Formats: sequence, structure tokens, C-alpha cells
Amino acid sequence: MTAVITQILKESRDYYRDLKRELVGKLLLNSGGSLIIKSIRGGEYLYVRKNIKKKRIDLYVGPKNNDLYVEILEKLNSRKKNIKQLRASKIAMKELQVDRSEIINEDYLPSLRALFERFEKDGLWDECLQIIGSWCFIIYQ
Repeated sequence: MTAVITQILKESRDYYRDLKRELVGKLLLNSGGSLIIKSIRGGEYLYVRKNIKKKRIDLYVGPKNNDLYVEILEKLNSRKKNIKQLRASKIAMKELQVDRSEIINEDYLPSLRALFERFEKDGLWDECLQIIGSWCFIIYQ
């Protein structure tokens, strides 16, 4: 009987570890912001507004298109949902008595962790994603 309960607890811990890792990955790729529309010379354009290093920055997305508008809005809203899920998974990990350091920290490679910390410190996430997006676009053509 004890072995069964121990196995269930182990599976629950593994599930929440994997869920946390997946949610953190999604949040790293979706840096958030708010969607705004600017009217310029009679046309409407989409921008994502972010606060980076205490500055408000508007990042150009493209001309207003209902499909694009809905898609970006869904991504921005999914970030909020992922944050709530991440908080819930951390609470569940605490209830399952997972080590506190494991809940707080991610198990990235040391060099990758240093890179992520540098991106966060210097506010470089958007620039990095733009470079990767440009590179993917060139390959796609």
C-alpha cells in the first residue's frame, strides 16, 4: 500500500516538474505586452507595447489585419493564462513537498542560464527573437 502511494506521489511530482518546465519555456518565447493600433497616414498598424528598462517601447507588427490581430491577442492572453498555470504548478509542487530550490530554479545548462540572465538584464529578448525570426524568414524563402 505504501509503495503505491509513494509511486503516485512520484508521478505527481514528475508531472508538475514537466508542466513547470513547459510553461517556463512558453513564457520565455512569449515576452508579453499589450496590443495597440496606431493610425498613420490613413492606415491602421498594429504594435505591441512593452515596458523595457522603465521605458515604454512600441514594437511594429504590421498593417492591421483581423486575423493577425486575433492571433497576437490570443498569444498575449495565453501568456497570462500560462503565468496562472505556472503559479498553480508551483503551489502543487510545494504541497507535494518538492525541494524549494527545485521550485525556484530551472535546470538549464550553466551557459544557457547565463545567456538568459543577460537577455533579461539588458532587455534583449525582443531583439533576439527578431533576429531569429528574420533568419527563419530568409531560410523559408
